[in-house]
Amino acid sequence: MLTSIFVCNSRCVLRLRLRLRLCLRLCLRLCLRHRLSQVLESMQQAGVKPDEQTFQTLVGEYAGHGDPVGARVVLEQMQDLGVEIVEHVFQVVLKAYADCSDPKGAQSMMEEMKRARIKPSAQSYGMLQTAYMKAGDMDGAGKVVDEMKKADWL
Repeated sequence: MLTSIFVCNSRCVLRLRLRLRLCLRLCLRLCLRHRLSQVLESMQQAGVKPDEQTFQTLVGEYAGHGDPVGARVVLEQMQDLGVEIVEHVFQVVLKAYADCSDPKGAQSMMEEMKRARIKPSAQSYGMLQTAYMKAGDMDGAGKVVDEMKKADWL
């Protein structure tokens, strides 16, 4: 069934990607996360390479449904496939960790961002600080301010 969605000629790749993103969102909303890998596999078998927007859609959907770990797994898939990752994608995952009051996850995402040679912006630091504050760790939030000073954001 899913494979038939992806059978097309080269002129409809854009339309195909839009349909894929809709299908991915539908799978997530219906809690069919196990089907996401099938959709991506079908797409690749049909010769359609997932692009940045496809992966960003997945990251956003996982994060938006309170699943920062799932969003992080997709981000790691992006890295493994050599897909360009911009700061905004990291910020989406950071916000998901902050919303779940998980400062350790948010801190590890900041470290991952730095390893990817992306300089965290003041917004990224603010999301990290929010994760610490929501967890009730004011000392950790204060350390983020110190990090921001070292990074010349304050």
